[in-house]
Formats: sequence, structure tokens, C-alpha cells
Amino acid sequence: MSSVSEKTNERSWIMFKESTLNSLEEAKADGLVDEPIIPLLSLINRHPNYVTTSSCSGRLLLLAIKEHKKDAYMYKRWHDIPSLEEVKKTVENYDDEKALWYKVEPFILHVAAKDIESAMKFAKVCKAAGLKRFGIQPIRTSRFLIELQGTGRVEIPLESCPAPNWQELISTTERLMKKNWERMNHFYDVFAETFKEELLPASPGVE
Repeated sequence: MSSVSEKTNERSWIMFKESTLNSLEEAKADGLVDEPIIPLLSLINRHPNYVTTSSCSGRLLLLAIKEHKKDAYMYKRWHDIPSLEEVKKTVENYDDEKALWYKVEPFILHVAAKDIESAMKFAKVCKAAGLKRFGIQPIRTSRFLIELQGTGRVEIPLESCPAPNWQELISTTERLMKKNWERMNHFYDVFAETFKEELLPASPGVE
């Protein structure tokens, strides 16, 4: 690659990362970023060659679906572990004709990498952290997008289970959510250790 192309790609990356980080700060100010995943986002964004583009720390979701997922909408969601009473009351108050699904989903994270070398290094960190679901795809000539997510899901159509064992369901949800956070925190530790010599100093007030 010529020096001119390298400089162009460098400028493009710097502008892209700056714009993406500005959007993240706006989303945080509006309360649109899940609190449990913010430390991980802040850590990754301290590396010059990466920037986070979207994330979810994991959640319990009540999803209303009629026939197709495109017609679905979120009836209720939690990013923490709700009480049994809260979930039961929420379900009992549901009065739509659409089928209600009970779903537990793991954390998911999208990260843009400056180049293929950086993307491959990130993938190695995912593997070292024990993550089984991650992938890389090109989004520009030299830029790549990495998607990673935890494992451990529950998907139950509540209409086919009119009298669910709520105690067992909430206990399973709690176990999966806690395991999800453990995996996320373990990835944080592996990333921090792997790139400790490459990370920029944390901004004041940033975890």
C-alpha cells in the first residue's frame, strides 16, 4: 500500500472513530447504553485500533409476535434480574392478541477494527477468553467489523405454557444472566492483559 493510501486510511479511521465515540457519549447521556457493559466499552475504545459501534449487556425480554418477527415488538425488557412477582405481574397485564415470548439473551458487542491485522488480534482475544461466537466481516477497503456474543439463551412461547413454573424460570434466568456477566467480565480481563502495552490512558472520570 502506498504511503498516500496509508495516510488517507489513517485519516479516515481517526475521523470515523471520533464520530463513533461522540455518538456513544450522546447515547450514554440519554441513558441508552447498558450500565453493566460500559466499563468494557471504555476499555476497548482506549485501544487506537478499535472502536465499539453497538452493544447490549444481555437481557430478559418479553417479545410480542403475531406471525412474523418483522411484526414483533418489545413488550418489556430488563437488563438486570427482575423479581418473580414483577415478571408475573407484567405477563398477567399483557392483553395483546400477539403471542408473548419469554427470552433470555446474552451480551452482544460490535467492534470496528482499523485493519485486518487488528481484527485478527481481536479474534484471538475472543478465543483466549473462551468466547465461542464471534466473527469478522469487511465493512470498508481496510476496515473490519467484529461481532462477538456470549452464550446461554432461553426462548419460550408463553401461550404454549399457560402455567409456567415461574420460580424455576426466574432461577434459570438468574443463573444465565450471572454467567453472562461473568463471561463479559472475563473478556474484559483478557483484553486488558493482552493489550496492556497498547492502551491509551483512560480519560478522567471514565472507568
